[in-house]
Amino acid sequence: MGWTTMPKPVNVKAFMDDMYSRYMDKTCDYRILKSAIVNRTEYYCAVEKVSRETGDRVVWAGVAMLNYYPRATDGYTFGYKDMSEEMGPYLWNCPNSILELLTSTEHKGALKWREDCATVAKRKANVAALKTGDIIRLETPLRFSDGVERQYFAVLRDGRALRFISGGVRVMISRFHERNFTLVQKETV
Repeated sequence: MGWTTMPKPVNVKAFMDDMYSRYMDKTCDYRILKSAIVNRTEYYCAVEKVSRETGDRVVWAGVAMLNYYPRATDGYTFGYKDMSEEMGPYLWNCPNSILELLTSTEHKGALKWREDCATVAKRKANVAALKTGDIIRLETPLRFSDGVERQYFAVLRDGRALRFISGGVRVMISRFHERNFTLVQKETV
Protein backbone atom coordinates (compact mmCIF):
# COMPACT_ATOMS: atom_id res chain seq x y z
CA MET A 1 0.00 0.00 0.00
CA GLY A 2 1.25 3.45 -0.82
CA TRP A 3 0.58 6.99 0.22
CA THR A 4 -2.45 9.06 -0.69
CA THR A 5 -1.67 12.72 -1.36
CA MET A 6 -4.08 15.61 -1.73
CA PRO A 7 -4.52 19.28 -0.84
CA LYS A 8 -4.27 19.57 2.95
CA PRO A 9 -7.70 19.49 4.61
CA VAL A 10 -8.62 22.40 6.87
CA ASN A 11 -8.99 19.98 9.80
CA VAL A 12 -6.73 16.95 9.38
CA LYS A 13 -8.14 15.07 12.40
CA ALA A 14 -11.75 15.51 11.23
CA PHE A 15 -10.77 14.38 7.73
CA MET A 16 -9.07 11.24 9.06
CA ASP A 17 -12.02 10.49 11.36
CA ASP A 18 -14.34 10.73 8.37
CA MET A 19 -12.06 8.57 6.23
CA TYR A 20 -11.93 5.76 8.82
CA SER A 21 -15.70 5.83 9.43
CA ARG A 22 -16.67 5.48 5.74
CA TYR A 23 -15.89 1.92 4.75
CA MET A 24 -17.58 0.50 1.68
CA ASP A 25 -19.02 -2.33 3.71
CA LYS A 26 -22.81 -2.38 3.38
CA THR A 27 -23.26 -4.98 6.12
CA CYS A 28 -21.76 -2.94 8.98
CA ASP A 29 -21.83 0.53 10.47
CA TYR A 30 -18.56 2.24 11.41
CA ARG A 31 -18.06 4.97 13.99
CA ILE A 32 -14.98 6.64 15.48
CA LEU A 33 -15.13 6.40 19.27
CA LYS A 34 -11.96 8.41 19.90
CA SER A 35 -9.05 9.68 17.85
CA ALA A 36 -5.81 11.60 18.28
CA ILE A 37 -2.97 13.05 16.27
CA VAL A 38 0.38 12.49 17.96
CA ASN A 39 3.60 14.32 17.06
CA ARG A 40 1.76 15.84 14.08
CA THR A 41 2.74 12.79 12.00
CA GLU A 42 0.75 9.95 13.56
CA TYR A 43 -3.03 9.45 13.67
CA TYR A 44 -4.73 6.86 15.88
CA CYS A 45 -8.41 6.02 16.30
CA ALA A 46 -10.69 3.46 17.91
CA VAL A 47 -13.10 2.30 15.17
CA GLU A 48 -16.36 0.69 16.24
CA LYS A 49 -17.74 -1.79 13.70
CA VAL A 50 -21.31 -3.01 14.31
CA SER A 51 -22.93 -5.67 12.15
CA ARG A 52 -26.34 -4.55 10.86
CA GLU A 53 -27.50 -8.14 10.75
CA THR A 54 -26.37 -9.54 14.12
CA GLY A 55 -25.47 -6.47 16.16
CA ASP A 56 -22.02 -7.93 16.84
CA ARG A 57 -19.62 -5.18 17.89
CA VAL A 58 -15.87 -4.99 17.39
CA VAL A 59 -13.59 -2.05 18.17
CA TRP A 60 -10.23 -2.02 16.39
CA ALA A 61 -7.42 0.52 16.01
CA GLY A 62 -6.89 2.61 12.92
CA VAL A 63 -3.37 3.94 12.43
CA ALA A 64 -2.09 6.38 9.83
CA MET A 65 1.21 8.02 9.05
CA LEU A 66 0.78 11.68 8.14
CA ASN A 67 3.08 13.90 6.11
CA TYR A 68 2.97 17.50 5.00
CA TYR A 69 4.44 18.99 1.83
CA PRO A 70 4.03 22.77 2.22
CA ARG A 71 6.11 23.58 -0.88
CA ALA A 72 4.38 21.15 -3.23
CA THR A 73 3.89 22.95 -6.54
CA ASP A 74 0.98 20.73 -7.53
CA GLY A 75 -1.04 21.73 -4.44
CA TYR A 76 -0.89 18.23 -2.97
CA THR A 77 0.36 19.42 0.42
CA PHE A 78 -0.82 16.54 2.60
CA GLY A 79 -0.31 12.80 2.51
CA TYR A 80 -1.42 9.85 4.58
CA LYS A 81 -0.83 6.12 4.71
CA ASP A 82 -3.76 4.41 6.42
CA MET A 83 -3.48 1.04 8.16
CA SER A 84 -5.13 -1.05 10.82
CA GLU A 85 -3.53 -2.53 13.91
CA GLU A 86 -3.59 -5.93 12.21
CA MET A 87 -1.01 -4.71 9.70
CA GLY A 88 1.54 -4.36 12.53
CA PRO A 89 2.38 -0.70 11.87
CA TYR A 90 5.69 0.63 13.12
CA LEU A 91 3.99 3.44 15.03
CA TRP A 92 3.56 2.81 18.75
CA ASN A 93 2.52 6.14 20.26
CA CYS A 94 -1.19 5.30 20.49
CA PRO A 95 -2.71 6.98 23.56
CA ASN A 96 -3.87 4.65 26.32
CA SER A 97 -7.32 6.23 26.15
CA ILE A 98 -7.72 4.74 22.66
CA LEU A 99 -6.13 1.36 23.50
CA GLU A 100 -8.56 0.95 26.40
CA LEU A 101 -11.53 1.16 24.01
CA LEU A 102 -10.39 -1.75 21.80
CA THR A 103 -12.18 -5.07 22.09
CA SER A 104 -10.23 -8.29 22.48
CA THR A 105 -8.68 -9.90 19.45
CA GLU A 106 -6.82 -13.08 18.56
CA HIS A 107 -4.95 -11.56 15.62
CA LYS A 108 -1.22 -11.97 16.31
CA GLY A 109 -0.23 -8.77 14.51
CA ALA A 110 -2.77 -6.70 16.43
CA LEU A 111 -1.78 -8.27 19.77
CA LYS A 112 1.90 -7.54 19.11
CA TRP A 113 1.11 -3.94 18.12
CA ARG A 114 -0.95 -3.41 21.28
CA GLU A 115 1.85 -4.86 23.40
CA ASP A 116 4.42 -2.59 21.72
CA CYS A 117 2.17 0.45 22.33
CA ALA A 118 1.88 -0.46 26.01
CA THR A 119 5.68 -0.80 26.26
CA VAL A 120 6.21 2.63 24.69
CA ALA A 121 3.58 4.20 26.99
CA LYS A 122 5.26 2.70 30.06
CA ARG A 123 8.68 3.92 28.91
CA LYS A 124 7.29 7.44 28.36
CA ALA A 125 5.74 7.43 31.84
CA ASN A 126 9.05 6.34 33.35
CA VAL A 127 10.91 9.12 31.52
CA ALA A 128 8.31 11.72 32.53
CA ALA A 129 8.69 10.70 36.19
CA LEU A 130 12.45 11.41 36.24
CA LYS A 131 13.49 14.34 38.42
CA THR A 132 16.73 16.26 38.86
CA GLY A 133 19.02 14.25 41.12
CA ASP A 134 17.71 10.81 40.17
CA ILE A 135 20.38 8.24 39.27
CA ILE A 136 19.68 5.88 36.39
CA ARG A 137 21.44 2.84 34.97
CA LEU A 138 21.15 2.20 31.25
CA GLU A 139 20.58 -1.41 30.24
CA THR A 140 23.35 -1.09 27.65
CA PRO A 141 26.45 1.05 28.39
CA LEU A 142 27.16 3.97 26.08
CA ARG A 143 30.55 4.48 24.46
CA PHE A 144 31.44 8.14 24.11
CA SER A 145 33.78 9.74 21.57
CA ASP A 146 36.66 9.70 24.08
CA GLY A 147 36.37 5.89 24.25
CA VAL A 148 34.92 5.82 27.78
CA GLU A 149 31.90 3.63 28.41
CA ARG A 150 29.32 4.86 30.90
CA GLN A 151 26.21 3.20 32.25
CA TYR A 152 25.22 5.31 35.30
CA PHE A 153 23.93 8.87 34.94
CA ALA A 154 22.54 11.59 37.19
CA VAL A 155 19.44 13.26 35.80
CA LEU A 156 19.28 17.01 35.29
CA ARG A 157 15.79 18.13 34.26
CA ASP A 158 15.63 21.50 32.54
CA GLY A 159 11.93 22.11 32.04
CA ARG A 160 10.83 19.29 29.74
CA ALA A 161 14.36 18.61 28.51
CA LEU A 162 16.52 15.97 30.14
CA ARG A 163 20.27 16.27 30.53
CA PHE A 164 22.62 13.85 32.19
CA ILE A 165 25.82 13.96 34.22
CA SER A 166 28.30 11.11 34.43
CA GLY A 167 31.80 11.26 35.85
CA GLY A 168 31.38 14.99 36.43
CA VAL A 169 30.71 15.56 32.73
CA ARG A 170 27.39 16.82 31.36
CA VAL A 171 26.33 14.61 28.46
CA MET A 172 23.50 14.19 25.98
CA ILE A 173 22.05 10.73 25.42
CA SER A 174 20.67 10.38 21.92
CA ARG A 175 17.30 8.66 21.56
CA PHE A 176 17.02 8.40 25.33
CA HIS A 177 13.25 7.88 25.16
CA GLU A 178 13.88 4.62 23.29
CA ARG A 179 16.46 3.23 25.73
CA ASN A 180 15.78 0.84 28.58
CA PHE A 181 16.92 2.04 32.00
CA THR A 182 16.35 1.40 35.67
CA LEU A 183 16.06 3.98 38.41
CA VAL A 184 18.89 3.25 40.84
CA GLN A 185 18.38 6.12 43.27
CA LYS A 186 15.38 8.41 43.54
CA GLU A 187 16.04 12.05 44.37
CA THR A 188 14.90 12.82 47.90
CA VAL A 189 13.37 16.14 48.80
